[in-house]
Amino acid sequence: MTWSAGDHMIARGNVKTVTDLKGKTIALQQGGPHVGMLDDVLKSARLTWNDIKVVWTKDLTGSADTPAEVFRKRNDVDACFAITPDMVGLCGGLRTSGSGAEGTIKGARVLVSTAELSRSIADVYVCRKDFYDANKEWITKFVAAYLKGCEEVIELKKQHEASPSQAYKNLLQMTQDVYGKTTIPVLDDANGLLSDATFVGYPGNVTFFTEQGNLHGFEAFQKAALDLATGRGYAKDRFGLFPSGLDYKAPAFLGYLTRTTIERQDRFRAEAVREEIESLSAGGGLDERTILSFTINFEPNQTTFSAEQYGAEFKRVVETADKFGNAVIAIRGHSDPTKTLLDLVKAGMSKGVLKRSGTTGNYSYSLNGKPLDLSSTPGLISLIEGGAFDGVPDINPRETMQSALNLSRSRAEQVRDSVTAYAKAQGLTLDRTQVQPVGVGVREPFIAKPANMDEAKQNMRVEFRILRVQAEAAKPADFDF
Repeated sequence: MTWSAGDHMIARGNVKTVTDLKGKTIALQQGGPHVGMLDDVLKSARLTWNDIKVVWTKDLTGSADTPAEVFRKRNDVDACFAITPDMVGLCGGLRTSGSGAEGTIKGARVLVSTAELSRSIADVYVCRKDFYDANKEWITKFVAAYLKGCEEVIELKKQHEASPSQAYKNLLQMTQDVYGKTTIPVLDDANGLLSDATFVGYPGNVTFFTEQGNLHGFEAFQKAALDLATGRGYAKDRFGLFPSGLDYKAPAFLGYLTRTTIERQDRFRAEAVREEIESLSAGGGLDERTILSFTINFEPNQTTFSAEQYGAEFKRVVETADKFGNAVIAIRGHSDPTKTLLDLVKAGMSKGVLKRSGTTGNYSYSLNGKPLDLSSTPGLISLIEGGAFDGVPDINPRETMQSALNLSRSRAEQVRDSVTAYAKAQGLTLDRTQVQPVGVGVREPFIAKPANMDEAKQNMRVEFRILRVQAEAAKPADFDF
């Protein structure tokens, strides 16, 4: 089996994250591979099929009755599913938005891709059980040969990327010869076809078919597929497939293949991920990279996050991290700004630079003779960091703000540790490098100037964001499993 990396959901500019799909119209091929992908997207956003409207098409690509063409012709269609060539035609590329030129749709962009939602579409070989039973030795050899071919393709591709390789070009030429020039006009398209498959090799096939508790393993996939088919009325009864049942420890595998070590490595460079998240937060690019977000709230002075209280959210994090194997989950701790605002007012009035007028609950402030809006968080932070309120003994809003940042980071780390402990207790795999805690402090309050404790509690939150990150943040690996 391999994972798809070349299937995409393209949306218009009014759809920012997958949560925005509620009430939207989506073009989708009837009975195609993207039905399951859409189901995964809806589940991740805690939406159902009843929350959307589907426009069904006959074909996936290559005709007028495809999701991409319906999306192009009908402005009432908010999103569609497409394979890579059609995606490029709609929006220009995986990380770009359509400009309206050269046939692209202005404002259209990839909302979700199997480049990040990497455990959504599993491409598997299937054969009849009677043939399997009668030819198990031959099938074992076929699978071993296929896995050997995967090893060789990966090695050829790596060599070609380091220095142009004639052997790899020969492979691309063979691909074009097999599919024909109508499907593969140039050799670059053959390279794209190979790049749109994520190879898992021997280790990935073994874990997919045999590993217990594997959220993206065969049993989990089959259950989800049968649930979808019977739940949506595509099938009346639950008739599934048999797993391979091959003896992966047989000499046909271990004596023939070279890449048989089954050991998961860290998927991401943790420090690079944290730096990218912090850079996106500071530069305002975080929303553009966000696929999905959700939050949990906590009480004042709370420092522990138990599975008893937050188990449902922890489960969602683990499941989301598994499906979005090539995305990262930023755990962002937020603090309430009330204490910082109080110290700012006290320090400013003590220095004589801040003046207050009005009555309790309706005060107005001016700083050095100019109006000061206490709900303008960015401006206040800039003043604090610039030292406007420094110099007052025992009152320092700069230190208060830094303490809030430190506490928010500590809470994010505690949540990450609690999620990790939850996954371990459930027998589930979670890559800690994929889940990165960062502190936000008081910089992004829901309510900038809380009037009471209920409003302040809305700011006391930990936010989970599923983010696209640059390729440099991921550790290189031949097989992704």
